[in-house]
Amino acid sequence: MSDAPSLIDQWGPERVVVVVSDRRTGMRGVLVIDNTARGTGKGGTRMSPALSVGGGGPPGPDRQHRGPVPAARPRCRLDAATRAPLARSGRGAHRRGGCGACARAGTTLVAHPTGLLSTPTPTGTTDGRSPVTEAPGADPASVRPAPSASADVLVPAADLVADCQQILLTAGADPTVARLITENAIYAEERGHAAVGVSHLLDHVDAMLEGRLDGAAEPVLTHPAPSVFRADARGGVPHTAFEALLPRIVAAAHLQGLVAFAQSGAYTCGSLGWFTHRLAEHGLIGIGTATSPALMAAGPSGGRVFGTNPMAFSLPRAGGAPLTLDQASSAVAWVRVREAAARGEQIPADWALDPTGRPTTDPAAGLAGALLPFGGHKGANIALMVELLSSLAGGRWSMDAAPFDRGAVSPAVGTLLIALDPALLDEEYVQRSSDHLERLAALGVRVAPALCTSGRSHLTLPGLLVAQLEERLGRTPASPPPPSAPL
Repeated sequence: MSDAPSLIDQWGPERVVVVVSDRRTGMRGVLVIDNTARGTGKGGTRMSPALSVGGGGPPGPDRQHRGPVPAARPRCRLDAATRAPLARSGRGAHRRGGCGACARAGTTLVAHPTGLLSTPTPTGTTDGRSPVTEAPGADPASVRPAPSASADVLVPAADLVADCQQILLTAGADPTVARLITENAIYAEERGHAAVGVSHLLDHVDAMLEGRLDGAAEPVLTHPAPSVFRADARGGVPHTAFEALLPRIVAAAHLQGLVAFAQSGAYTCGSLGWFTHRLAEHGLIGIGTATSPALMAAGPSGGRVFGTNPMAFSLPRAGGAPLTLDQASSAVAWVRVREAAARGEQIPADWALDPTGRPTTDPAAGLAGALLPFGGHKGANIALMVELLSSLAGGRWSMDAAPFDRGAVSPAVGTLLIALDPALLDEEYVQRSSDHLERLAALGVRVAPALCTSGRSHLTLPGLLVAQLEERLGRTPASPPPPSAPL
C-alpha cells in the first residue's frame, strides 16, 4: 500500500489499486487506472513533470488536460498549529475547518499505518482534482494528491481466510468456530455485504477478548419433534449449532417437507443469508430471521426498541447458484453508520435519529441515537414480526439484549430458520421458478445481486481494514517511501 503515493501526481491517475500478490516473498504490484470517463479517447504518456505526449483526441469536459504540471501546488490555509491536531486525529474536520485546498479536493482524512490517506467525499471533487495525501507533520507546500481509491487492496482469498482464522484462534475461538465465522464473513464479502464481512469478523474478535462471546461454547441441541430442532448457543455464535444440525435438518426436510430450527442464547449472526444459502444448496427453500440488540426506533421521534432484525430467503435454482435475498429491517446497517463516522462523512437524513429523536446527517449523533426502519412504519412492522419469530426458543428481546460491541455480557439473541422441500409440492417448481427469474431478468428486473459468486481467488478490501488485520497478526506495515517525482 505504501508504494501507491509515489505513482500519483496532481493530475492523476484516477485510481490506484494495490495488489497484494504474495505476502511470503514480499512481492507486490499495483493496478493503475488512468481514466474511466466515457467519451472521446484521451490520454498521454508523461515522461517528466514538464512533458506531455498527447493522444486520442482533445481533452473533454470530463477530464483535465494532461499538460505540464503547474509549479505551484494547492496550499492548506490552516496554520500549522491548527492543522497538526486534525492530522493526528485523522478526522474529517480538516475538510470543513477552513482548508481551501482540501475543501476543493473534497477530501476526508482517515487514519492509515503509513500516514494519512485522504478519500473522496460522497459528492466527489468540485474541480476534478484528486484527493490529497498529507503525511503527519508535513509542510503544507509538500501536499501530494492521492487517488480516490488508493486505500483499496486486492487480497488473495486464501491468505485472507488463513489470516482471519488465525486472528480468531488467537482470540480464543475453537477451530470450528474460527472456520465458520470466517466462512460467513467471506460469503458476505463475495456478495458485496461488507457491513457483515471481515470488519464484522473483527467485532467477533473483540467480543471474545472482552468476554461477551464465548468462542469455544458448546451448544445444547434438542429435537422436540420430528420436524422441529432447537438449540441454546450458551453465549457462543449461532453458526456452531447450525453446522452440527445441518445434516439432520436437511434429511428431515426432505422426509417431512418442512422443518423449523429455533435458537437462543447467541451472539449476532453476521450474514443471515449464509445460513439460508446453505439450505438452498441442498435443494431446500431457506427462510431465516434473526434479532440483534436494540439499535433502531419504530419511527420518527422514537428511541431504540428493535434491533436491525434481518431476514433472509434462499431459493434453489436449476443449473445455477441459489438466489439469496438478505436484508435488515433498518434503512441501513449500523456498521455503515459507524464507518461513516470513522471517515468523517455525513449520512442521509433518513438513516438515523439523534438522541433527541430528530433526523440527523451526523453519523456520530446517529450512533448515539437510533437507526430508522426502511419504509417507515411498514419496516417497523417487519422488524416486530422478525423479532417475535426469532425469539421462539427464548432469545432475548432486542430491548433486553446486551450490546454486541461493548461490555462483557452476551446479547443472547435468537434466530429462526425454516427449511422447505419444494419438490414435495411440485417436482417442477425449481425449474419453473428458475425460468420465471430469467424472464424477469430479461425485462430488466434485478432479481439477484450482481456480485454473487463464491470461490473467488481475490477479494478487494479497504486498505485500513487490511492494516487492522496486519496489526492483529503482529505484522508491522511497511514504511512509506520518500516523496518522488510524478511519473
